[in-house]
Amino acid sequence: MGRQLQRRRRTATSFGADVSPDTSAFDVAKALLEEVMEGKIIVEPDADLVPTLAYEQHGHRIPIRHASSMVADLAPLSIWMERLLAPGDMLIVDEPESHLHPEAIRSVARVLVRLANAGVRVVCATHSSVLLHEISNAILRHEAGQLAAADRGAGYLRDDCLGSDDVAVHRFDRSAPESLATVDPVKIDPLWGIPEDEFVKVAQDLADDSARLVGQLD
Repeated sequence: MGRQLQRRRRTATSFGADVSPDTSAFDVAKALLEEVMEGKIIVEPDADLVPTLAYEQHGHRIPIRHASSMVADLAPLSIWMERLLAPGDMLIVDEPESHLHPEAIRSVARVLVRLANAGVRVVCATHSSVLLHEISNAILRHEAGQLAAADRGAGYLRDDCLGSDDVAVHRFDRSAPESLATVDPVKIDPLWGIPEDEFVKVAQDLADDSARLVGQLD
């Protein structure tokens, strides 16, 4: 928590669809998470009957401590989905993008959307523009009313769609390191998605710096 408080801005996103609980949505969420990890998490009792976690891939198992950082970070979410989560529960996830490639971040965002469609109330703190953008796309897919052929071809399901009324976004901002953080609601446009102004500014600043530096090399 202390490390997070040192950062000036972070975004908290909460979402939960008002749909009838559907256990199949849990199954498709779990399947997507295992696709990201390219394996699954196994709970094994050791000799003292203290459960331990292992990572299984293609029939081979290794202790979770020997798995990649990505797998170790996603393991708790996998176990919660497998053994504990039920429709109506609240799931709080802190920076699920840690140690993930951008493409994997997109998939994890879809996992959270599918959990919301399964009736879970998801609260997610993130610094990732990729995660927010994927949630925005889930909103746009919902507004479109039907999945386009390109979406179906990429593996998207109706469980990857989420109404804008089912999503709330808040930005935590501190103007100075010693000041208290303010919490500001972020307005979602159902025809555009979640605003990413501060991420766009950073990208623009980087592009401007690159253009200036390239110009110095000419």
